[in-house]
Amino acid sequence: MDFHRPHDALFRFAFSDPEQARTLLRSRMMRDKRYRGLARRLDWSKLERVDLAIADAADRPHAADLLFRVPFGARMVHIHVVLEHKSHPDRMVAWQVTRYGVRLIDRLHQQLGCPRDLPIVIGIVFYHGDETWTAPRDVNELFDLPTEWSDDERAALRPMLPSWTYLLDDLKPDLDERLEDVRDDLVARISLEALVRLRDPDAEQIPLALVRLRELLVAVMDAPRGKVLLGVLFSYLAATTRVDLQTVNAAVKMTLPRRTTEAMLNPLEKYIQEKCSEAETKGLSEGLSQGEAKGREVGQVELLRRQLTRRFGPLPADVMARLDRATTSDLESWALRILDATTPADVFA
Repeated sequence: MDFHRPHDALFRFAFSDPEQARTLLRSRMMRDKRYRGLARRLDWSKLERVDLAIADAADRPHAADLLFRVPFGARMVHIHVVLEHKSHPDRMVAWQVTRYGVRLIDRLHQQLGCPRDLPIVIGIVFYHGDETWTAPRDVNELFDLPTEWSDDERAALRPMLPSWTYLLDDLKPDLDERLEDVRDDLVARISLEALVRLRDPDAEQIPLALVRLRELLVAVMDAPRGKVLLGVLFSYLAATTRVDLQTVNAAVKMTLPRRTTEAMLNPLEKYIQEKCSEAETKGLSEGLSQGEAKGREVGQVELLRRQLTRRFGPLPADVMARLDRATTSDLESWALRILDATTPADVFA
């Protein structure tokens, strides 16, 4: 879990899998009569994720955007998925989606050998902020047209400017309907609930939300990626809540069965709660919240070393050296993999 971008991390975990993405994307397009005909023509059973860099590293190093392709007759339609998690609408999202969309078209066109026609790319923005989305959905509306011009002059200029419209899914106002759309997909349901209802929970909201999700959290244990989702969800709570980790841990243990609780407690938080002294817990928690990279890495290395030793026995020198050389990204990935690993190789794969 990326503690600096927890919303992106949860969304990407849940919907990078085509199974969950298929349900989410199809239901979004079917709910809008303008796109219902297109949605019916797409062969959703063959939706697949495309591993293609969407943004330049210097431009958006933590991009959580996803790219999928789905057959449309003999052609392919590419769907560019963006998560917007600011608490209020961002006017410049239309420009952001346009910039990335143009880059995608250019890269896809080159990959296809530069055929006569350009590939189709559709942008969809999923928003789960507090305010209703009111920002422009077409980049054409962002241009600063001269106010002193007549309506006819402005109307003549506008078609000469770029136009790129994205589809919007404002999750919060229609959450119950969207949950009904994905009622048979536990990973998608739980993830959407968490993104909207656990954005910034306080001490009272956390147990209430867990009680509401109790049956789903118990059931997801047996779903593909279900146990991993529980660990990711606990990390999401730890990264977004306004209360300390001890309170989060207590709420989980109070409201959920033991089997579910054990699966939900991410190794990092579990170690902080059960193995560290009170002073160490406070220091590591503060380091996480303040983004102190060094303290975070030391805590994660120690966590992984103890977890690996407990699970697989004494660690060889090459594994110890690898832990010492690990980046923050490596440590966070390995902390998730250890949940289901059966050998040390599974952790470092």
